[in-house]
Amino acid sequence: MLKLFFSRRWWWTTLLVIAAVGVAIRLGVWQVDRLGQRRAFNAETLQRLQAEPLKLNDGLPSGVDFETLKYRAVVVRGVYDPSQTLALKNQMWQQQTGLDLITPLIIEGRDETVLVDRGWLPQSEANPNRWAKFELPSGVVEVRGWIRLTDVINGVEAKAASPERTWFRMDVDQIQKGFARRLMPIYIEQSSEPSWTTMPYRRALDKGLDDGPHIGYAITWFTLAIFLSAGYWRYVQHYSALPVRVAQGVI
Repeated sequence: MLKLFFSRRWWWTTLLVIAAVGVAIRLGVWQVDRLGQRRAFNAETLQRLQAEPLKLNDGLPSGVDFETLKYRAVVVRGVYDPSQTLALKNQMWQQQTGLDLITPLIIEGRDETVLVDRGWLPQSEANPNRWAKFELPSGVVEVRGWIRLTDVINGVEAKAASPERTWFRMDVDQIQKGFARRLMPIYIEQSSEPSWTTMPYRRALDKGLDDGPHIGYAITWFTLAIFLSAGYWRYVQHYSALPVRVAQGVI
């Protein structure tokens, strides 16, 4: 049978099928690898979420890789500076598009400011003149939430043309240019509380800690490899035996 597959009639088709099956198997293995990476990330993220909140009044750990701080619970005390409030465009909440309201918090006892994502507003509130009605506590407040990382794309402007004080993404380095105080290189997504029911609406943290689509993709690629191999085997058997069956009067 092996000689048949590599006979003059079938060898080139056999090579194409082998290549296609090899690609399908490699893609399946890749998806399995991605699943392992995702599960490792999920376990690490859960460990960060369950750790004691990081106290930002003590500063960020020196020399730390910021990727290891993503989703780390934090607590910080300071005073809001509503005069420097900005907004992040194209943000979703309950399948609606709007904006996130970002207000700087001057950290108590430090010459630093951290940006706080206070929650979501509908697009009807995009005009900066309307933001003042979303009152902030006066004096020193305590803010709890999770660390989110700055979104840097080199050479691409993060500032939106309109409305004023609105940004496409949280690029702290670019936002820093409009601030006299030094911004922390991360920002905080303020945590949701059951008692908080007014705008800006706070989301529950979307961690995405599931297996994702990788298992389904891996099964699809491996199944394709099996069907392609088996289908080609039967195809060659059928058409190779066809002249014999014709001669015997079967067909």
